[in-house]
Amino acid sequence: AYAMLMEGELAGEIVPGENTIIGPSTGNFGIGVAYVSHLKGYPSVVIMPEHMSAERYERIRHYGGQLDLTPGSESDVVLALERTRQYGEDPRNKVLAQFELLPNYRFHRYVTGRSAMEAAKPYGNGRVAAFAAAPGSAGTLAAGDEIKATFPECLVAALEPRECSTLFNNGRGTHRIEGIG
Repeated sequence: AYAMLMEGELAGEIVPGENTIIGPSTGNFGIGVAYVSHLKGYPSVVIMPEHMSAERYERIRHYGGQLDLTPGSESDVVLALERTRQYGEDPRNKVLAQFELLPNYRFHRYVTGRSAMEAAKPYGNGRVAAFAAAPGSAGTLAAGDEIKATFPECLVAALEPRECSTLFNNGRGTHRIEGIG
């Protein structure tokens, strides 16, 4: 969320005092949107399904974010995206679209990927043989691209809940491992 907001400011597309930040999410990204918006002085609206955890809602509200809940659970994220499009019709609203904007990928590739390699350095031969991530927007999997650039033999794996294996078989369904799938 921070990288997207900063790049928007640097490009002159997001202006303090003029814009509200919109964050479609099932939770983790929404918490980040509310937090970063609070730090930077922007009002924020996090759009997410109504059947996510109370703790996620509390954290978003704690950071000053407003919640706009859509029907359904995590695999009904398409409803949150439809609501997001409605917010996007007002030019004062700036959508941090984790599923669409390149800063999400860039941040995870370079920051998360390099952090994972740094964390592995003191162990064994310091090489990364496998990187497993539980993707939400799949941004975290971008770290695998950075790791594979250094260790081409590294295996990159996405972990998904059996009840909603989206990447494996385009699955949809309710599960209780929030933030992935």
